Amino acid sequence: MQETPTGMRWNSDELHTAVARLCKTMPGYEDALKKSAAAAAQLQELVGFDLSDQLIDQLTYTATYEAHAYYLLGLSQRQEPAREPEL
Repeated sequence: MQETPTGMRWNSDELHTAVARLCKTMPGYEDALKKSAAAAAQLQELVGFDLSDQLIDQLTYTATYEAHAYYLLGLSQRQEPAREPEL
């Protein structure tokens, strides 16, 4: 199992529930989710499940680092220095 940049594990039910709840409040999220699912289905049809699943996992893992960087930059706008949260 891969860890996020902060060391938080992906399989945290509490984390997944909080993120899902927050995403549902964001305008455009449901549409983006539908479009992502359609693109993933097309990719799976072309290259097979295993390769498409591997690509999606790696893109998600990379996006975690990018989201964390945006988070840290946002924190640094409010307080200096921005520190990695202790878990």
